[in-house]
Amino acid sequence: WNIATVPNDGFMVQANYPGAFGANASDNDGWHLNSKWFNLDPQLEDYGDPTNAIAVPNRIISGDTFVMQEDGRYFLNQQHFVEAGGVLIIRPGVIVFGEPNPSPGVLAINRGGKIFAEGTADKPIIFTSMVQPGLRRRGDWGGFTVCGYAPTNKGKNVGVDGITGGAGFPEDGQFGANDLSGTENHDAGVIRFVRIEYAGIAIGAGNELNGLTLAGIGKDTEVDHILV
Repeated sequence: WNIATVPNDGFMVQANYPGAFGANASDNDGWHLNSKWFNLDPQLEDYGDPTNAIAVPNRIISGDTFVMQEDGRYFLNQQHFVEAGGVLIIRPGVIVFGEPNPSPGVLAINRGGKIFAEGTADKPIIFTSMVQPGLRRRGDWGGFTVCGYAPTNKGKNVGVDGITGGAGFPEDGQFGANDLSGTENHDAGVIRFVRIEYAGIAIGAGNELNGLTLAGIGKDTEVDHILV
């Protein structure tokens, strides 16, 4: 791990481990620190030629299912949406490249859409930059957003920052309950053993896309082992 040296200011304490994990964290605790998923500095990782990747559909509509096949390479070149009733399945070992500005890649799961991104410790699902190894930077592409019907303190029908959607698609990027009842158990799917690299980009003042946004997803959604 590349652990930064902290200032000698009497306030911060130097550590030799990633802070969120603790000095005694181990694989026995389920952290999978020695797996292919756990990589805090993937700058030089070679994921193959992104020009050979497969384009993700702009929209996965109700009744449709799109499957990213195991070990496949795919790319996002705009804001892509899984609409209500649509399903996106991402198999273990998939690499998803996000294009940079002027049209940064974004994957957005709308309310009522489903995502099943189930990687494994040794075959994680990786969202990363299209930029070549050694030149990747934070903000190279947009990010990954999942919206749900669960009530939030933002109220009803709130829009996620940075999600622009399109004319005629008012549900794009909306989250929170419609009726504030019976929605706290909303199930947006499963996201497991996923790494999101070099994402997050400012659209304007106070308006930005984050690497990962979970907006109003209910407690039946399963999310674990995520690195951003």
